[in-house]
Amino acid sequence: MKNLFKKITSCALILLMLFGVILGAFGTGTMEAYADSPTDVRDSVAVVLEQVNITDEYGDNYTYEWYGSCFFIGKSRENPQYLVTNYHVIEYYVLYGEGQTVYDYGTVNKAYLRVYFNSTDYVEAYPVAYDEIADVAVLKLDKATDQRKPLKLMEPSESMVGDTVYAVGYPSISDNTNTDAVSNWSSTDSSVTKGVVSRLLTQSGTGVHMIETDTAIKSGNSGGPMVTEKGAVIGINAASVVSNELDDGVLSMEDVNYAINVDEVIDLLKNNNVPYETAGGGIQGNILIVIIAGACALILIVVLVIVLVSKGKKNKNPKGGVRMQQRPPMQGAPNMQGQPGGMPQGQRPPMQNAQGNLLIRGVSGTFTGRSFVINGAIRFGRAQNSQVAFPDNTKGVSGTHCEVRLENGRIALYDLKSSYGTFLSNGERIDPNRPAYLNVGDEFYLADRMQRFRIERG
Repeated sequence: MKNLFKKITSCALILLMLFGVILGAFGTGTMEAYADSPTDVRDSVAVVLEQVNITDEYGDNYTYEWYGSCFFIGKSRENPQYLVTNYHVIEYYVLYGEGQTVYDYGTVNKAYLRVYFNSTDYVEAYPVAYDEIADVAVLKLDKATDQRKPLKLMEPSESMVGDTVYAVGYPSISDNTNTDAVSNWSSTDSSVTKGVVSRLLTQSGTGVHMIETDTAIKSGNSGGPMVTEKGAVIGINAASVVSNELDDGVLSMEDVNYAINVDEVIDLLKNNNVPYETAGGGIQGNILIVIIAGACALILIVVLVIVLVSKGKKNKNPKGGVRMQQRPPMQGAPNMQGQPGGMPQGQRPPMQNAQGNLLIRGVSGTFTGRSFVINGAIRFGRAQNSQVAFPDNTKGVSGTHCEVRLENGRIALYDLKSSYGTFLSNGERIDPNRPAYLNVGDEFYLADRMQRFRIERG
């Protein structure tokens, strides 16, 4: 008994140590940090430019350009290929044919989307999915790039109201005539502005989830990320509303800024199998993983205790123990020759085990929840002599439709030349009068999946 206790204790300690390692991994700052500072987020943003080339009916050429910001997403330590921006940043690209040549009353239009890593280095991008109402879009490069890093996403909560956030992007107003800044659209040319989460809201009429903030969001910022102090994206910078009012003859200008809640783009990512990662919050953000790991460790300990205790009981054999007794022959068992004393020929007892009889249970349709013991042949159909008799108006079910039988200890399903067929759960229609063998847990149905049955033990 002492050795048994030592074994259990040693194994429990090992499992607890493993659990501690898992807990430590998910509770340390290495799992929490997504960027050393908000400025590091600039390594993940770029400029999106939409260009429309127009050749009019007179042969004159015109080029129109608009730009906004974007940020990359993907798996950690892998070069990203996907990026997120606002729909209104690519709106003209969509309106002018999404890259296809469009002929319109003698005018030829051709649109392009380009992602600039700097003013001379760009690649084409293509829309994967977009939502015009939610004002979000997901784009894809032809191949992954090593010039930017992916960011992680975090759905904001009410507890974040009042928290510091940062808007990162390329606002055009920052390159105004007063500063005349030398800018080449590199990552270091992006601007970082600071503010707080004022409130989370749902837009009336559309149901779009948004973030109100005092963080400055200007033209060109659109599509860039709004991030936490650890660099997790909670929103996509979208709009600024300016109010001009006269107060005692003095012009007062106030603005309110909005970002699209990141949960609006997460739906697009999921629906289109786009890879991305979410930002946990250390042990809080990974609490499900920790709970699962702890539960697994506890289960392993319990199982180990049961196994060791059972093994100890089996090995315990006191001196003079009871010898195994011969089991008396089963009375009334049929003999091979079918002589008197056995069961009458042609009759078979219901197949049983410790769990009970074999059953057919209705899963859906007319006989949902009802069970029928398989102790011979069970016929299904609309005929009144059927063991499973359907109402006369049951669509798809024939008068004599199918039958389940026990054959040499096996469960056989026969179709009796029904009009609309008998099917296995995988949709395979069985041939008339040829057995399809079933196991406990298998399902079948008559005509369509509405009339469905399962083999069970009860």
